Amino acid sequence: MDGRLRDIRALVAMAGVDSSHAAPFLAQLDRLAVEAYADRTPPKEADMTFVSALEQWIAAAHPLPDGQRAASLLAADQLLEGGLGHFGIAAHSPSADSAQKRLAALGVGIFFNDADADWLYTHSWLVEAARIDKGAARQEFPQILAPCPSGRRYAVDREAGVILLDGHAAGFRLPATI
Repeated sequence: MDGRLRDIRALVAMAGVDSSHAAPFLAQLDRLAVEAYADRTPPKEADMTFVSALEQWIAAAHPLPDGQRAASLLAADQLLEGGLGHFGIAAHSPSADSAQKRLAALGVGIFFNDADADWLYTHSWLVEAARIDKGAARQEFPQILAPCPSGRRYAVDREAGVILLDGHAAGFRLPATI
């Protein structure tokens, strides 16, 4: 987790987002860092401050130049991946449904995979970052697509145009523009 947190901080620095928008994002990253090792039960309600920080971050990233916007999206992608369960987003509850809808409005795909009885995030911000800045994507994919906290491993098969989950096609296709 520590390496992932360092990577996210490096991406935040690369993004150069105004500090008024970066502060809430970094506060959520700090919470994740502190609470990740704590013995705690999953929350019963989604943490809407986490969702708000992501909404603010994505809005602030929108007008940035391509390289900075791509770094912003990669940082958001990784924070969301780490925070899905931790902040109660990956759950069956009214507040989680509301959080998922708010994130879907930002282009995020989160769904429950009945076959695996597990929540999946389609890494839509990662895909968008790759579409925006192909050079950054080639450099960042190997580090960013490390195992997620659940132990699942994501990868991108550009020739087949699919995102793989644990070596198998996860059922969502990459946009043709990547």
